[in-house]
Amino acid sequence: MNNLTKLEAVNMMLATIGEAPVSTITGGLPSDVALALRVLDEIDREVQSSGWTFNRDFNVELTLNSDSEVTLDANTLMVEGSNRSQNFAIRQGKLYDRSDRTFVFTSSPKVHITIGLDFEDLPIVARTYISHRAGRVYAERILGAVQNGLRSDEAISRTALESYESQSADYRLSDSLDVARVAYRRSPMDNFGG
Repeated sequence: MNNLTKLEAVNMMLATIGEAPVSTITGGLPSDVALALRVLDEIDREVQSSGWTFNRDFNVELTLNSDSEVTLDANTLMVEGSNRSQNFAIRQGKLYDRSDRTFVFTSSPKVHITIGLDFEDLPIVARTYISHRAGRVYAERILGAVQNGLRSDEAISRTALESYESQSADYRLSDSLDVARVAYRRSPMDNFGG
Protein backbone atom coordinates (compact mmCIF):
# COMPACT_ATOMS: atom_id res chain seq x y z
CA MET A 1 0.00 0.00 0.00
CA ASN A 2 3.07 2.28 -0.08
CA ASN A 3 2.28 3.17 -3.67
CA LEU A 4 -1.41 3.97 -3.23
CA THR A 5 -2.31 5.43 -6.61
CA LYS A 6 -5.36 7.39 -7.65
CA LEU A 7 -6.62 4.31 -9.49
CA GLU A 8 -6.27 2.19 -6.35
CA ALA A 9 -8.07 4.88 -4.32
CA VAL A 10 -10.97 4.90 -6.80
CA ASN A 11 -11.13 1.10 -6.66
CA MET A 12 -11.24 1.27 -2.83
CA MET A 13 -14.16 3.69 -3.16
CA LEU A 14 -15.98 1.43 -5.63
CA ALA A 15 -15.54 -1.49 -3.23
CA THR A 16 -17.44 0.45 -0.55
CA ILE A 17 -20.60 0.08 -2.63
CA GLY A 18 -19.87 -3.43 -3.87
CA GLU A 19 -18.70 -2.46 -7.35
CA ALA A 20 -15.95 -4.26 -9.27
CA PRO A 21 -12.57 -2.58 -9.68
CA VAL A 22 -11.66 -0.79 -12.90
CA SER A 23 -8.37 -0.84 -14.80
CA THR A 24 -8.32 2.85 -15.79
CA ILE A 25 -9.65 6.22 -14.68
CA THR A 26 -9.06 7.98 -17.98
CA GLY A 27 -11.20 8.28 -21.09
CA GLY A 28 -14.92 7.62 -21.14
CA LEU A 29 -15.87 6.40 -17.67
CA PRO A 30 -19.03 4.78 -16.32
CA SER A 31 -21.02 7.22 -14.17
CA ASP A 32 -20.16 5.50 -10.87
CA VAL A 33 -16.43 5.66 -11.65
CA ALA A 34 -16.67 9.29 -12.80
CA LEU A 35 -18.50 10.18 -9.59
CA ALA A 36 -15.89 8.37 -7.48
CA LEU A 37 -13.13 10.31 -9.23
CA ARG A 38 -14.94 13.64 -8.67
CA VAL A 39 -15.46 12.86 -4.98
CA LEU A 40 -11.81 11.84 -4.60
CA ASP A 41 -10.66 15.12 -6.19
CA GLU A 42 -13.10 17.11 -4.02
CA ILE A 43 -11.89 15.51 -0.78
CA ASP A 44 -8.24 15.74 -1.87
CA ARG A 45 -8.61 19.50 -2.43
CA GLU A 46 -10.53 19.94 0.85
CA VAL A 47 -7.93 18.09 2.93
CA GLN A 48 -4.95 19.80 1.31
CA SER A 49 -6.56 23.23 1.75
CA SER A 50 -6.06 22.85 5.50
CA GLY A 51 -2.32 23.22 4.97
CA TRP A 52 0.05 20.51 6.17
CA THR A 53 3.81 20.28 6.53
CA PHE A 54 4.01 18.51 3.17
CA ASN A 55 2.20 21.20 1.13
CA ARG A 56 2.87 24.45 2.96
CA ASP A 57 5.89 26.73 2.63
CA PHE A 58 6.75 29.71 4.82
CA ASN A 59 8.27 33.10 4.01
CA VAL A 60 8.15 32.60 0.26
CA GLU A 61 9.06 35.74 -1.68
CA LEU A 62 6.71 36.05 -4.64
CA THR A 63 7.79 37.60 -7.92
CA LEU A 64 6.08 40.62 -9.43
CA ASN A 65 5.17 40.55 -13.11
CA SER A 66 5.63 43.51 -15.49
CA ASP A 67 2.36 45.04 -14.17
CA SER A 68 3.65 44.87 -10.55
CA GLU A 69 1.14 42.10 -9.84
CA VAL A 70 1.68 38.57 -8.54
CA THR A 71 0.22 35.82 -10.71
CA LEU A 72 -0.25 32.64 -8.69
CA ASP A 73 0.09 29.07 -9.93
CA ALA A 74 -3.22 27.30 -10.55
CA ASN A 75 -2.49 24.86 -7.72
CA THR A 76 -2.20 27.63 -5.09
CA LEU A 77 -4.82 26.86 -2.44
CA MET A 78 -4.14 29.55 0.17
CA VAL A 79 -1.87 32.53 0.73
CA GLU A 80 -1.26 34.28 4.05
CA GLY A 81 0.96 37.25 4.76
CA SER A 82 4.20 36.37 6.50
CA ASN A 83 3.38 38.94 9.18
CA ARG A 84 0.11 39.83 10.86
CA SER A 85 -0.18 43.25 9.22
CA GLN A 86 -0.55 41.72 5.76
CA ASN A 87 -4.01 40.69 4.60
CA PHE A 88 -3.94 38.81 1.30
CA ALA A 89 -6.45 36.84 -0.75
CA ILE A 90 -6.44 34.94 -4.02
CA ARG A 91 -8.60 36.65 -6.64
CA GLN A 92 -8.64 36.09 -10.40
CA GLY A 93 -5.59 33.86 -10.06
CA LYS A 94 -3.56 36.72 -8.59
CA LEU A 95 -2.52 37.91 -5.15
CA TYR A 96 -4.84 40.60 -3.85
CA ASP A 97 -3.93 42.98 -1.02
CA ARG A 98 -7.16 43.25 0.97
CA SER A 99 -5.88 46.08 3.18
CA ASP A 100 -5.02 48.37 0.26
CA ARG A 101 -7.68 46.89 -2.06
CA THR A 102 -5.29 46.36 -4.94
CA PHE A 103 -3.52 43.76 -7.06
CA VAL A 104 -0.52 46.09 -7.49
CA PHE A 105 2.50 45.78 -5.20
CA THR A 106 5.48 48.11 -4.75
CA SER A 107 7.75 45.26 -3.65
CA SER A 108 7.76 41.47 -3.75
CA PRO A 109 5.55 40.23 -0.89
CA LYS A 110 6.63 37.44 1.45
CA VAL A 111 3.90 34.92 2.18
CA HIS A 112 3.06 31.57 3.67
CA ILE A 113 1.63 29.52 0.82
CA THR A 114 -0.36 26.30 0.62
CA ILE A 115 0.00 24.34 -2.61
CA GLY A 116 -2.24 21.57 -3.94
CA LEU A 117 -0.02 18.60 -4.77
CA ASP A 118 -0.79 15.74 -7.12
CA PHE A 119 -2.35 12.81 -5.28
CA GLU A 120 0.66 10.54 -5.91
CA ASP A 121 3.04 13.19 -4.52
CA LEU A 122 1.35 13.18 -1.10
CA PRO A 123 2.75 11.17 1.82
CA ILE A 124 1.13 7.74 2.11
CA VAL A 125 -0.68 8.73 5.32
CA ALA A 126 -2.35 11.64 3.52
CA ARG A 127 -3.33 9.48 0.53
CA THR A 128 -4.75 6.86 2.87
CA TYR A 129 -6.80 9.39 4.83
CA ILE A 130 -8.08 11.07 1.67
CA SER A 131 -9.01 7.67 0.21
CA HIS A 132 -10.87 6.57 3.35
CA ARG A 133 -12.69 9.89 3.69
CA ALA A 134 -13.58 9.96 -0.01
CA GLY A 135 -14.76 6.33 0.17
CA ARG A 136 -17.05 7.12 3.09
CA VAL A 137 -18.45 10.26 1.43
CA TYR A 138 -18.93 8.40 -1.86
CA ALA A 139 -20.71 5.45 -0.21
CA GLU A 140 -22.99 7.72 1.80
CA ARG A 141 -23.91 9.71 -1.32
CA ILE A 142 -24.66 6.56 -3.32
CA LEU A 143 -26.31 4.48 -0.59
CA GLY A 144 -27.89 7.38 1.30
CA ALA A 145 -27.05 5.95 4.72
CA VAL A 146 -24.38 6.52 7.34
CA GLN A 147 -21.55 4.03 6.99
CA ASN A 148 -20.19 3.53 10.53
CA GLY A 149 -17.49 1.04 9.53
CA LEU A 150 -16.15 3.49 6.96
CA ARG A 151 -16.30 6.31 9.51
CA SER A 152 -14.12 4.21 11.81
CA ASP A 153 -11.54 3.64 9.04
CA GLU A 154 -11.61 7.36 8.31
CA ALA A 155 -11.04 8.25 11.99
CA ILE A 156 -8.10 5.83 12.29
CA SER A 157 -6.43 7.18 9.16
CA ARG A 158 -7.06 10.80 10.29
CA THR A 159 -5.29 10.01 13.57
CA ALA A 160 -2.34 8.57 11.63
CA LEU A 161 -2.18 11.72 9.48
CA GLU A 162 -2.27 14.00 12.53
CA SER A 163 0.47 11.92 14.17
CA TYR A 164 2.59 12.25 11.01
CA GLU A 165 1.93 15.99 11.01
CA SER A 166 2.92 16.49 14.63
CA GLN A 167 6.14 14.49 14.16
CA SER A 168 7.04 16.27 10.91
CA ALA A 169 6.26 19.77 12.13
CA ASP A 170 7.93 19.39 15.52
CA TYR A 171 5.28 21.56 17.15
CA ARG A 172 5.92 23.04 20.58
CA LEU A 173 3.45 24.58 22.99
CA SER A 174 5.58 27.71 23.02
CA ASP A 175 4.89 28.12 19.27
CA SER A 176 1.25 28.87 20.05
CA LEU A 177 0.37 32.56 20.38
CA ASP A 178 -2.33 31.70 22.92
CA VAL A 179 0.14 29.80 25.13
CA ALA A 180 2.74 32.56 24.79
CA ARG A 181 0.22 35.18 25.94
CA VAL A 182 -0.48 33.21 29.11
CA ALA A 183 3.12 32.17 29.77
CA TYR A 184 4.66 35.61 29.26
CA ARG A 185 1.93 37.91 30.52
CA ARG A 186 2.79 40.49 33.06
CA SER A 187 1.39 40.16 36.52
CA PRO A 188 -0.79 43.02 37.81
CA MET A 189 1.55 42.95 40.80
CA ASP A 190 4.53 43.95 38.62
CA ASN A 191 3.57 47.63 38.93
CA PHE A 192 2.30 47.49 42.50
CA GLY A 193 3.96 49.85 44.90
CA GLY A 194 6.47 50.94 42.46
